[in-house]
Amino acid sequence: THLAENLSLWLSPFMGNGSPFLLRETTQFFYPPRWIALLLPLAWGVSLGPILHLSLAAANSAWLCRTFGIRPFVAACAGMCFAFTGTAINLVNHTTYMVSAAWMPLIWAGARRARSHRQRRQSLLLAGAGLGFILLGGDPQGFGIGAAIVCFEVMVPLVRRRLRIQEAALILGLI
Repeated sequence: THLAENLSLWLSPFMGNGSPFLLRETTQFFYPPRWIALLLPLAWGVSLGPILHLSLAAANSAWLCRTFGIRPFVAACAGMCFAFTGTAINLVNHTTYMVSAAWMPLIWAGARRARSHRQRRQSLLLAGAGLGFILLGGDPQGFGIGAAIVCFEVMVPLVRRRLRIQEAALILGLI
């Protein structure tokens, strides 16, 4: 019954019409880039929000390219191409998905950097911050995809060491 009481509180109609806390639109007020729209005049805030997200997408994509060993100039060009062409520009119409475009490359880059022994803690913190920003920004689907990327990047070195399938499944389950 204790579990049922907690579940009923979590899905209570008094707590956001039955939706879990982080899936409600009002939690986006905890997302720092949304503060721009609140602090500036409406026209400025609405315009600068997507520009900030596209800039973050370009910078984070460039860092992701650097984790693959791409030279800095080419990585910067690739980041600009990701952010300012096709898919990312289309996401400006869908503000919650724009959040994922901005933070997903950071999550992937942080997970890739965490595989190396240098700066593991900082890289995992950056990946975790990216996951948190996606969730606060209102995109739980993007959060699930980002968490899957982190799990994949953690599993790659484990599979390379040729673990037995049971050990790999156990480690993935623990993650």
